[in-house]
Amino acid sequence: MSSPIILAIDEGTTNAKVVAVDRHGQIVARCSVGCGDEPSTPGPAEQDPLAIWQAVCQALGGCLRQLGTVTVAGIAISNQRESVLVWQRLDGKPLTPVVSWQDRRSETYCRTLCSQGYSELSHSAYRFACRPSVPGRQDPSLVSGDPRRYAAG
Repeated sequence: MSSPIILAIDEGTTNAKVVAVDRHGQIVARCSVGCGDEPSTPGPAEQDPLAIWQAVCQALGGCLRQLGTVTVAGIAISNQRESVLVWQRLDGKPLTPVVSWQDRRSETYCRTLCSQGYSELSHSAYRFACRPSVPGRQDPSLVSGDPRRYAAG
């Protein structure tokens, strides 16, 4: 039996990458699968959540196939952090596209919050500036208009 490995998953804006690391810290396998494109213009930046999920699964499978039978001791995950998705609480199905950290539709909303004094509160409470890429600063209109999104919990 081989020694245990740790899998590291990096789900980025354009690729899902997986590396397997052995107990000596050496990369013993890797795989990368595309999952989206960079937005070409400022404004909306959305991605298909199922395409992201499929890319992660394919990258995991590709990495593990290189290794054969192994024991996975742990999994580390890094993702797009500031991207936002609304999903159905009961079954986990997405109700919206992933609103990317690159989305700029909330700039006006953020300027309004800043002009009302929320910038200092945001920074002191969360250490985040009041900018469109920060979760919670996404304009509520990005999910409004569909009651299922609010009912999803």
